[in-house]
Amino acid sequence: MSREQKRLRKRARAVNSSVIGTHAAANSRRAARTNVNFGNQRGAQRAVRGEISHVVPHTRTSESHRDYSRRSHRRDYVEANMRRRRRRRVLGFLAVVVVAIVAVVSVSRFVYATSIDGQMRISDSDTLNALTSVSADTDPYYTLIVGEFAKPGEESDSSDLLMLMRVDPQSSVVTFVSIPSNITASMSDGNTHTLSQASSIGGDAELISQVSSLMGVKISHFAKIGASSFETLVDELGGVTVTLPEEVDDPRVGTKWLPAGETALDGETALFVCRARNYSNPESVQAQVQQDVFSALLQKALGGSGLESVLTLDTIASDFQTDLSASDLASLAKAVSLNGVTVYGGCVPGSTSSDGSTFSVSSSSLSTLMQTVDAGGDPNAEETLADVDPTGITVSVRNGAGITGAASTTANEVTAAGYTVSETGNTETYVYDETLIIYSSDDMADAAKNLVNVLGCGRVTSASAYYSFSSDILIVIGKDWVAN
Repeated sequence: MSREQKRLRKRARAVNSSVIGTHAAANSRRAARTNVNFGNQRGAQRAVRGEISHVVPHTRTSESHRDYSRRSHRRDYVEANMRRRRRRRVLGFLAVVVVAIVAVVSVSRFVYATSIDGQMRISDSDTLNALTSVSADTDPYYTLIVGEFAKPGEESDSSDLLMLMRVDPQSSVVTFVSIPSNITASMSDGNTHTLSQASSIGGDAELISQVSSLMGVKISHFAKIGASSFETLVDELGGVTVTLPEEVDDPRVGTKWLPAGETALDGETALFVCRARNYSNPESVQAQVQQDVFSALLQKALGGSGLESVLTLDTIASDFQTDLSASDLASLAKAVSLNGVTVYGGCVPGSTSSDGSTFSVSSSSLSTLMQTVDAGGDPNAEETLADVDPTGITVSVRNGAGITGAASTTANEVTAAGYTVSETGNTETYVYDETLIIYSSDDMADAAKNLVNVLGCGRVTSASAYYSFSSDILIVIGKDWVAN
């Protein structure tokens, strides 16, 4: 071993025996008694001050101090250490950037949604006051959906869409009830108008009030969409596919022709089928088509992401009015995901006048239907009729529509069903738009309901001072009657 190596080893042992981590005060007695021998005065003074410029740590491996010293000074070791430090700095920078982006997007979406709210939120105080707030988030509520589908230059008529939607968040049931817009009612101006004219008489508040009174429920939310926004909405959502119950061919609202069966609809075609009324039964078939289209739209809308929903709202906000905010609609979409929701549909019962201009509501049937809807049931579920023995039950038949041969034909059908026809004749005037089946006492109610099935039409009602007859049941033939 050379003289220089011996000197370095001796110095290292002396340093290792010193106290590391303390700072000895200059000229202290302990520092003055240091047993370290240095080759020059500068080294001795640094030791007195407690300064250590280099310490070789004890390794826990079999690697010697010399090997560690050599390895730690190699170029690849230094470069690897620098790469690790650089990676930590880059990852830290990226984390900050991601947080910043999330914050910016969140703020941007908030500002964007607020801008959309300004376009589509209803500001009319009368309309807002006509709505009834929901007590709790889990309570069922009703929303009135209005489609003003008349194109520029066209007058609004019964092709407009009126639909009451009941949402039950807790039981996950959504029910659509279509309302014919040519139902007449006495309005705030003291005159009788159709529901399609209500908004022009007293604003949307008038329409909400009339529908609430008709349906016997409180309406919590309101949404109105125009023809252009409806078409845009369908197109933005990629179109919808529905099954048409009948072929669609109505020159009054368009030149298109669509066969019955499953059909893919774009915005323009969806508007066409919703407006069409040239069906075998205009009210019920149109209601079914409209409900199918809106149900498909709802499924498409709830299938998108929150941001996509906001972007879709932006495209229709100028022609879409509601009391709900963009965040309210997003919450609704989250609560009412159709993947696990039961959807029902129905329509207001009644009959259309012979010229198709007005619709007469069957009040008793509507009351029964809304009881079912309000209970979360299926309004289209067929009522189970009680077994009735027609033997000995007497029936009077009167022609109230002026249809030649209607009374005698109906009498034959009733007789064939086992009832006894005691009288046939005509009413004093032919003013009955719908067929009435009137029972004299409560124990004849089930028999009257069975006669609806026999005739294929009719509204059941109890006798009143307006009707005078001596039989158990009176049938008044209306303009909706068609011979079986």
